Amino acid sequence: MLLVLLISASWVKAQTQLSIGEWRTHLPQRDAKSITQTESEIVISTARSILFLDKEDLSKRSVDKTDGLSETLISKVVYDRFNSQLIIAYLNSNIDILKDGKILNVPEIKENKIIIGSREITDIYIADAGTCYFSTNFGIVKYNLQDHEFISTTFTDFTINSVVSDAGFVYAATQEGLYRINKDDANIADFSRWKFLSGDVGLPAMYDAKSVSFFNNKVYVNVDDNLYVLNGGVFEFIDIQRPSSNYKIEFLSNDSKEHLIIGLKDDGTGSVSRFITKQGNVLQGGAGCINRVLFAIEDEKGRIWYADDWRQIRYTNNLNEGCNRLEFDSPFSYESRHIEAVNGKVYFGSDGADEIFSVSDNRSGIYILNQDQSWENINPEFNPIFNEKHFLSFITVAPFPKENKVFIGSYGAGIALYNLDTKTVKFYNKYNSSLQATVGDTFTTRIFHIAFDKDQNLWATNYAAPRPISVFTKDSTWHSFAVPSPKELSSFTIDDQNRKWFVINGSNSGVLVMDHGETIEDPTDDRYKILNSSNSEISGSVNCVEVDLEGDVWVGTSEGPIVFECDAYDSDCRGNRRKVLEDSIVAYLLETEDIRAIEVDGANRKWFGTRNGIFVQSPDGETQIFKFDESNSPLLSNTIVDLDFDGTTGIMYISSSQGILSLKTNATSGTNTHVESNVYAYPNPVRPEYVGPIAIKGLARDANIKITDINGKLVYETKANGGLAIWDGNDYNGIRAATGVYLVFSASSTNLDNVDTFVTKILIVK
Repeated sequence: MLLVLLISASWVKAQTQLSIGEWRTHLPQRDAKSITQTESEIVISTARSILFLDKEDLSKRSVDKTDGLSETLISKVVYDRFNSQLIIAYLNSNIDILKDGKILNVPEIKENKIIIGSREITDIYIADAGTCYFSTNFGIVKYNLQDHEFISTTFTDFTINSVVSDAGFVYAATQEGLYRINKDDANIADFSRWKFLSGDVGLPAMYDAKSVSFFNNKVYVNVDDNLYVLNGGVFEFIDIQRPSSNYKIEFLSNDSKEHLIIGLKDDGTGSVSRFITKQGNVLQGGAGCINRVLFAIEDEKGRIWYADDWRQIRYTNNLNEGCNRLEFDSPFSYESRHIEAVNGKVYFGSDGADEIFSVSDNRSGIYILNQDQSWENINPEFNPIFNEKHFLSFITVAPFPKENKVFIGSYGAGIALYNLDTKTVKFYNKYNSSLQATVGDTFTTRIFHIAFDKDQNLWATNYAAPRPISVFTKDSTWHSFAVPSPKELSSFTIDDQNRKWFVINGSNSGVLVMDHGETIEDPTDDRYKILNSSNSEISGSVNCVEVDLEGDVWVGTSEGPIVFECDAYDSDCRGNRRKVLEDSIVAYLLETEDIRAIEVDGANRKWFGTRNGIFVQSPDGETQIFKFDESNSPLLSNTIVDLDFDGTTGIMYISSSQGILSLKTNATSGTNTHVESNVYAYPNPVRPEYVGPIAIKGLARDANIKITDINGKLVYETKANGGLAIWDGNDYNGIRAATGVYLVFSASSTNLDNVDTFVTKILIVK
């Protein structure tokens, strides 16, 4: 078992500046999927993180994979009051136990080689200080909560829905009915010793026991969506006053000392709650606060807290009064197809197209991360005009370079121009622009990607339209372009010559290179070149394109990357597949990887997002610098959707299939010369308690750095990653630098005729 100590600074998530090498998740904190409570906090699983709400003031702290959780997708959280620890079960059957800021990973069920088939944990029951029962698809697992050891496994041929115990027996609700065994039975692992309960105790001859619960010293069981209670050795039917026969029992919750809580759902969108008192009376509840209830608990103040399929964390002041809904500042959803960092803000387009480019009518909108780490969400729910226009699937964004406006591309409804100050919207579609409906589908105008060129013209791929490229010029005129290639154009990049490189999808996958010549309006000077397997090194399907800091174009394919360091219109420009050594064997760079996204950081290093995590390569691509995946980093998923680098902050923003993260890299974007006002070191002064990296920021790109003491003795030298250099505070011998002032000499060699230099100081206090 692995014991992970949480870093105290990240235990309570503060919106502080990231340190180099530090990760941060950007996950939605707007709904509850599982819920439990400690003596002082309400504990909520959002499925990808855990929120702790103080019962007195509702202040929040959060924990996720960046804090040491083992996985991303949480299925259930249960608090162990006996031992003051939180049990966290994941969809893949891994388990974490959180206590006193430490995480104990319990991977045995997940990693067991004997278990065949599904090993899902369906429920968790804490019987006493030393005993926990995990209900699973393969049986019952008994676990010691104090010694952290597995006691026994009872294998079954059917799913165990839940387990409880009373003074004499352990009960198991299963697909094949309710079973029990004496608590003192020495061979509880032998399921043949468990007794099936049926007609002789008041239950049907055959039935599905969907759940079982223990409240007020009585056993309650959900039998085919009817509630029974064990009285005097016989189960008795309880009328729970359901609104109609199509309301089914979703859960039984015995978390409260005052009531057994019952959640019900109908076949549509209805949900209600019922409460059994200690006297056995049935009370109605919910206060109109639930939509599709998943679970509920009652705290010491009598508040009922609900987990719900629909958004918002909900609680009522009592059984049936005072509906309260909470949403914490965060992105609206975990989904993100497109990221764009501009002018201190980061824009995230949610999604709207699946991997085969079908429309999905996503309603999550776009999310904007401000400099102060606050969020603004723009979508049909918060902005009804988008619903009125049926403008959904906000797949791509293009912020204005100098105005507080943003263009939004919809994979189905064209383009919207949203004014962030006035909250007004102007829509562009097939009726008032050059945008066109999809071939064979007159109802959709699919925009996959939009971006500004250096002249502030907005370009768009109008996926599968007759004229699939459109541009909205800086003087507010629209133009579209017919192309000599398939019409399924998706993402694109713009190179240093202002040429557009479009990804061609489908069976004839490749890249379309477009040069519109001197004037956009004149089609006679347009040039096109198709690059594919017939005339280049491209093989497999093309997914993405990106221009690096040298002006070279990198193409990401299902069989690795290809770089074009030549003029695409030259007949002999075929691109280049980098060759690397793998286990002393020459191979093509990442040839077995499906490259889904490419980004270039301030040091011109290549970040390749794949289905197996992120590969960070040297500027020429030939040397691997980092490899990030779920096993060695906080990545929420190995499937990478998009990457975008903020050159000012040095932060790489990462969209994965399970959520958004950011990583503070050791590089920033640099200019050709030093800008005096931008150069500084941090931390500075370096105090005795600090042992991390010392960063010198704002340098000329790839500057040569020499650090000396005040007497001119060389202590350290390095080269900037873009506009950022890192010093560990040690000399060449690995000895910590003594107290004193150190001089940082920076020299840029980008212009050999005019070498640019700069000097700054660092104070170290040892």
